[in-house]
Amino acid sequence: MHPAARDPYVGFRVVAVEPHQDFDWVEVPDGDYVIGRDVGESRQRLVDVDAFELSRTPVTNALYERFVAAGGAVAPPHWPAPGDHPVTFVDWHEASAYCAWAGGRLPAETEWEKAARGTDVRAYPWGDEEDESRAVLGAGLRNGSTAPVGSHLDGASPYGLLDMAGNVWEWTSTEYPPGERVLRGGSFASPGLAWARCTMRSHSRPGRRQAHIGFRIAKAADQGVPRALSHASRSGS
Repeated sequence: MHPAARDPYVGFRVVAVEPHQDFDWVEVPDGDYVIGRDVGESRQRLVDVDAFELSRTPVTNALYERFVAAGGAVAPPHWPAPGDHPVTFVDWHEASAYCAWAGGRLPAETEWEKAARGTDVRAYPWGDEEDESRAVLGAGLRNGSTAPVGSHLDGASPYGLLDMAGNVWEWTSTEYPPGERVLRGGSFASPGLAWARCTMRSHSRPGRRQAHIGFRIAKAADQGVPRALSHASRSGS
């Protein structure tokens, strides 16, 4: 475990929304779909989800750096880190603050699962085939690490989203159980594909920071194009 990892929430700052750089958005259409599958995973039920958009990959270190430069958060303790890897050591509060700053929000658990699974109740984003080569999995927290986002194109979801299985667990806006937030997707530290099923859920205290937890940004389909601040590095914090 990284010596700077922490569980208790300490604090965070919020800066004004000033969007200036596009994310790679993927639109997920509205409509009913079946969420959940097995005991221990999300409960199976029919839900109706409004159309929304989700970033194709998790938020990267390079994107999060602009938020840090704008004074929205302190740099994660493992930096410097590769710009094309997902940002980690970010708790739920900081992930939410980043999304608000960039003009979006964290996805709800139901949105995340539909984006990963589509409407055909598949087991994994790419289908039902058990193929660990399609995801960043199995290395363990001590010996493993994140990979560049989008590095497993053959692991794409039906809508073209990447890294929905493995690489990093992703924060959602959903509270479950009370006082905690749902995590989805599995990570490089997960032992195998069972943790990367579209229906698998984990949860944690919102103040938790770890090397295998990241996030991606969502927005309503009719919201327009929220964009991360690109000139923060020029204007300073």
